[in-house]
Amino acid sequence: NPASEETSVRFDLAEEAPALTVKLMNTMGQIVFSQRLQSVSGGEIKIPVADLAPGLYTIQMTAGQQRVVEKLLVNH
Repeated sequence: NPASEETSVRFDLAEEAPALTVKLMNTMGQIVFSQRLQSVSGGEIKIPVADLAPGLYTIQMTAGQQRVVEKLLVNH
């Protein structure tokens, strides 16, 4: 953080989840990237940010009842 071309998000769940949803939202709450992974317990996801406007974004990862929210600064 900050990112200019792409950012990698690593995750490690306490137990395997049937699905993990990763969303990237702008400051207005609009989803600008979304990906759903099946049967995961950990790993890494790459989020392309080269085409996004510079600014602050929110990364939200949800797996079952678990939710993690992080901030991301895009700076070209």
